[in-house]
Amino acid sequence: MNEEAIQARTPQQYRIGAAIFFFISGFGFSSWASRIPTIQNRLHLNDGQLGTVLFALPIGLMFTMPISNWLLSKYSSRAIMLSGSLFLCAILVFIGLANSMLQLIVVLFFFGSARNMMTLSINTQGVGVQALYSKSIMATFHGIWSMAGFAGAAVGLVMVYFNVAVPYHFLIISIILALFTLYFINDTLHTMPDVQFKKPFLPLLLDFLMKVFIILAIVFSIYGLYQLMVFYKIRLIYSVSVWLVLLAMVILCFVFRSRDETKKPIFNLPDKYLLKFSLICFACMACENTMYDWSAIYFQKAVHADKTTSTAAFVIYLVAMTTGRFFGDRVVTRLGIKAVLKFSGLFIFCGLVMAVALPYIYTALLGFILVGFGVSCIVPMVFSLAGKSKNMSSSSALASISTVGYLGFVLVPPLVGFISQNFGLRISFSIIALFGGIIVYLVSKLSDNNEESNSPVVFPDFEE
Repeated sequence: MNEEAIQARTPQQYRIGAAIFFFISGFGFSSWASRIPTIQNRLHLNDGQLGTVLFALPIGLMFTMPISNWLLSKYSSRAIMLSGSLFLCAILVFIGLANSMLQLIVVLFFFGSARNMMTLSINTQGVGVQALYSKSIMATFHGIWSMAGFAGAAVGLVMVYFNVAVPYHFLIISIILALFTLYFINDTLHTMPDVQFKKPFLPLLLDFLMKVFIILAIVFSIYGLYQLMVFYKIRLIYSVSVWLVLLAMVILCFVFRSRDETKKPIFNLPDKYLLKFSLICFACMACENTMYDWSAIYFQKAVHADKTTSTAAFVIYLVAMTTGRFFGDRVVTRLGIKAVLKFSGLFIFCGLVMAVALPYIYTALLGFILVGFGVSCIVPMVFSLAGKSKNMSSSSALASISTVGYLGFVLVPPLVGFISQNFGLRISFSIIALFGGIIVYLVSKLSDNNEESNSPVVFPDFEE
């Protein structure tokens, strides 16, 4: 494409182009999530095995992050977005074709990688388009991501109702999304490589590998303690060996990294002011991703609903979450952020308790609706408050909170499967309900003197 054709685009066309790619990202992810119960049944996975499988996606996302950052320093976000979108479409087809647990783990790892490329590039595009407008439009982009999630789940519901096999479902979706990608890529910004990512690749990779190995060591330690508590024994040699390997990798990365005189802290840890916000994000993101991965399965196993109703429950949850995101600004303007945060935590707690205590179709659906409203706006509201930290810059504050919050997104849903395998999904969801109570408690400890307590919410540009 020549430069004149690029310059001929209007801000409105750029906005539509960016919105399309937010839609592609959300639609592709929810298409996979809507068929998790079907895939579990087809591969004969128990809840513990499914928890292990689900862990592959966020690990793939995390491992690819330094590579995606480096690519954004070399190429335009438009090129990375095109590659990531086509990669996502191709991997979605292979998810449908996976016929063993190992194959599914490998494919989901690359699905997480593709999603990471999409996440960083579409948000970079969103920031570029935002610069063309005087008013905030990032909330609209993330609202479109949520709408795409609902649309993808709704299509999944139709496919389940008509017994369309997963490979055919994902193949159809992939072809359509790929065609949208190729058609609308010309309506996106041709930006220069992002200078904020312009760092030597090796130090960046070592920094991030250290984070990954530390997280894996934590995960393995938690799983080892869980095995010890449940079975009163542990495969000691195997467990210690794996843990020592992870520790050795951390030390090795640290040794090589120590040679870099410009190194920065491994983790952007929150200060005392931000700690409560970080824990609130951890609890919210743990609940949100648990609902993505396990809501339909909960309806099948705990509510004993058919597969169509189970997928419909996931769709209804997404409708509630999407609605909450579109109307969150108005509610906050009336009630203030702290009040809405407290109600959000109550909605999560009450919704999950209702679904656990009354495992019937209509009561569980009502519970899921409450959870959808509860998780819809917590992260952007917390980010709005945390951005006023006096001890850290706005970007550093958001980075520190997202570091802790994303641990909830990564660690908790797989643990739901491990616990469910031995105690059942109702017990697992009861534990997740406690996160809603934790949110309410932490919000009650926030200062009432925050200037942002009645400010409108601006959705952050990292989430989807």
